[in-house]
Amino acid sequence: MIFSRAQANCALSLVSCCLLVAVGKAEERSAEDWFQLMIQAQQELSYAGTISYFDGQEMTTLWYSHIVEHGEVHERVTNLNGRPRSFIREGGSVFLQLGADDELLKLRDKLEREQVSSTFQPPFGKIDDTYTIEFDGKDRIAGRAAACISMIPNEGDRYSIHLWIDEGTYALLRYDMRDDDRRPIKIWQFTEFETGELDRDKHSFSGHAHPNLEMHIKQSENQDEPIEESDVNWHLGWIPKGFQRFSSQGLDDSIGSEAARHVMYSDGMVPLMVIVEPISESHNQLTAETISGPTVVVSHTVQDNDGKSQLVTVVGDLPAKTVWRVARGVKFDP
Repeated sequence: MIFSRAQANCALSLVSCCLLVAVGKAEERSAEDWFQLMIQAQQELSYAGTISYFDGQEMTTLWYSHIVEHGEVHERVTNLNGRPRSFIREGGSVFLQLGADDELLKLRDKLEREQVSSTFQPPFGKIDDTYTIEFDGKDRIAGRAAACISMIPNEGDRYSIHLWIDEGTYALLRYDMRDDDRRPIKIWQFTEFETGELDRDKHSFSGHAHPNLEMHIKQSENQDEPIEESDVNWHLGWIPKGFQRFSSQGLDDSIGSEAARHVMYSDGMVPLMVIVEPISESHNQLTAETISGPTVVVSHTVQDNDGKSQLVTVVGDLPAKTVWRVARGVKFDP
């Protein structure tokens, strides 16, 4: 069939109107709506693909699987360059699969103290009024249409976060953390993306019977209901607004004879970890700071109420001044 020019113009106008209606419907959603749809997708949608991950210093290419079965999320991250490494998270456990000569095996204790799971998709929760959420236009990520939203902190004690959300599935396609000068200091982005019915075995979740390292994390079932702090003999004198405690883990390899306690906090966007453990008197003047991309690790010694030296370590993707203020605010209970 041959269309006349008038018919062609009419068809083109109809297509244009349909596109405008589709765009209009997408833009009717507020930034808060996009954020909530993304959280729901993380809890319900299975997807996988290739990720580029920039930690502020180096770029890494990863294969990522996110599979939901019976309401439980299973995640696997595998390095595609450098040494073969796999990180698997199932429920409250994280497993590491490393080669026999992997240098990370020598850092088991440090890995358990710091956040091994930083390459997993960030777990988001309730953000209250700590961020201003703004719609930031449209873009394309991994060949897919995406809505962009910006999370601007209301206080100067944390970084801004920028999210690209898939318009079709509401999956998170890209995550940027930016400093005060809007420079990216952490990027997590899909370069290839697939979704649908994904097979757990095909995506290699069944082969971690003998992991090199396994961590179990006690956490509340609902991030909006933080767990109690009765398992520690200290408390934080100050923490940025919006941060709540949501997980706790005992460390049986602490420097002293008593077990240390690894406690996680979150503002719904960024995790913050605090560790307090006994330390020998010979290290009672220890003060240290390490910065790697957005991640700041600070340690210093304090005296508890019995006059014993305790090492306080705080880790977070937050400005150094914020992390130090948290560390210096640790108070011991009578």
